Amino acid sequence: MSNGDMAGRPPAAVHEQAFYFTSAGRRLFAVLHAPPDPAASRGGWLLCAPFGEERGFAQRTCVEWARALAAAGHWVLRFDVRGYGDSEGLFEEFTPDDHVEDVLAARQELERRAGVRCQGLWGLRLGATLATLAAARGGLEVALALWEPVVSGERYMDGLLRAVMVKEMTNTGRAPRTRDQLREHLAAGGQVIMEGHPVTDAIHRSIAAIDLAAPNAAVHGPAFVAQISARAETKPRRELEKLRAALGDASLELVQAPPPWQQNDEYSGTVRPAALFEATLRWIAQLPAPAALPVHSAPEPLAREWRTADGALERAVSIPAAGGTLRGILHLPAAVDRSRPAVLMVTPGFNCRTARYRLYVRLARELARRGWVALRPDPHGIGDSDGVLDHASVPDLYNAIEDGVFVEDTRAALAFLESELGVGSALLVGLCGGANTSVRVGALDPRVAGIVASELPFLFTPHIGAEETAAPVPVAKAAADHFLRSYVRKLLDPEAWRRFFSMKSDYRSLLASLKVALVRRLWPRRVAADDAWFQERLGPRANLGLVGAFRGCLARRIPVLCLFGATRNSWYFSELWPGFRASAPGAEARVSTKSIQDADPGFSLPGHAREFLDTVLGWADARDRDRAEAPARAQRSA
Repeated sequence: MSNGDMAGRPPAAVHEQAFYFTSAGRRLFAVLHAPPDPAASRGGWLLCAPFGEERGFAQRTCVEWARALAAAGHWVLRFDVRGYGDSEGLFEEFTPDDHVEDVLAARQELERRAGVRCQGLWGLRLGATLATLAAARGGLEVALALWEPVVSGERYMDGLLRAVMVKEMTNTGRAPRTRDQLREHLAAGGQVIMEGHPVTDAIHRSIAAIDLAAPNAAVHGPAFVAQISARAETKPRRELEKLRAALGDASLELVQAPPPWQQNDEYSGTVRPAALFEATLRWIAQLPAPAALPVHSAPEPLAREWRTADGALERAVSIPAAGGTLRGILHLPAAVDRSRPAVLMVTPGFNCRTARYRLYVRLARELARRGWVALRPDPHGIGDSDGVLDHASVPDLYNAIEDGVFVEDTRAALAFLESELGVGSALLVGLCGGANTSVRVGALDPRVAGIVASELPFLFTPHIGAEETAAPVPVAKAAADHFLRSYVRKLLDPEAWRRFFSMKSDYRSLLASLKVALVRRLWPRRVAADDAWFQERLGPRANLGLVGAFRGCLARRIPVLCLFGATRNSWYFSELWPGFRASAPGAEARVSTKSIQDADPGFSLPGHAREFLDTVLGWADARDRDRAEAPARAQRSA
């Protein structure tokens, strides 16, 4: 098989084993990829993922790259540093200095497990920086494959602080805090939320102090530096030229590919950037074979589970499904009650089983402490699971999810809970696309005992420049009311009047809101509760399949919690609710709704995330009380 073939679609047959190991007393999650012929291995490679939300966007790229490297004859170890992914700890507890320690521990684990010498460290963005720092600190004689390394930590943090300022200005419409004010807030012991991740002063200072191009402890080995850009570039950037010179035995290559640490409109070309894979594989292929390791005794079996301090168990599991093996994390309480439903977390969009900002990880761990079984699987083509999603664009993928592409994977996870644990029912928790999948599964699978549908989207995702976007989506009455209330609040706000008279207000939304609110209040329409009625309210992008599935859940009398942030999804659900209520008498008793004020769709701020978690936990506990009291109620009624 050529390098090009491996870069485009590495074989799913590469053997992979998930396990846990220890660094500085904390459990880290890892996956070891074996080459097709371990006896002919060309050494091992350790992969270092990027920082914060960049890791979330690049997670599947890291998986695909590990599989390409393994297919080329290498042992490969992927792992989550402390506070990331499925590893132990909170993000804000650790600095990059701690993560360098994790890299060195992971490198030893790779050699111990694979029985081969670690030939090289690979990293993306700040992960590439950590790989370089670890090689220097540990005096390692390894090769370095660095994709877009962060050379200046100070410049990198300035960029993140600028992003915080933009978000503050967008959310409030006012002048944001300056970078100096944000730094002062950190120095005073506060936190700054950077893309949903709480950054402390220790984290900020640790990153800002990094300067890879400065004279530091030398690295002992060759290096490959990739400058990545979506557009063709002919000139290396100055900071990467300085880094190449500082590294000594290094090559710098300009590669045209979608930046995998960002959300791009392109999907398959982002998670499997063929040009980037091929360039790096070519460079690795010309490296000399590493010397053999001294023969050691065989290590103990891989630890596929670990017990937390409160007695809960986290276990890496494999789930058989029609599209290939699904991989996930099973959370077991100290004592399993098989009469109680499990909680199955359905992956949102193309995020892996952690969800954005580790929201699912936090929820699952809190559920396990309360005695619930929780399962977080990746569907096919997502996270660590087998399969390939060949959608050219992100809207194509979103539309496939919104049309039910992950329904059968979710049912396979329900079957796993039933066959492995004897738990025959589950509450489904889904965010965005996961909410869509949860509702679709609930309409047809009798094992679904309840649904938390967060940010449930009833509109298909538009394609950029598509003809359908030319037809304006109608303004829902709830959206109109929202606009009107916000404008009423702004009547006494001088800043709002300044924007109004400077032609910066959204006049179109204001006029449309006034028209819809007045017309629908003066001439309310009869609720027909048929497809035409729902289509009229949602417009040309209506997801009538989801509408039908929600009505099916109501017909099956499934309890549903609809949870929203400050988004249009809540407005459209409010507009559709009369139709749902008319189609299922008694729906009010089974459907709960809650909006978290000012929250974004991912509940990125700590207060919003806490409210999300408390709401879901409280709802689940209430369902459990209903289940426990049901026999007594039935006896009384008899």
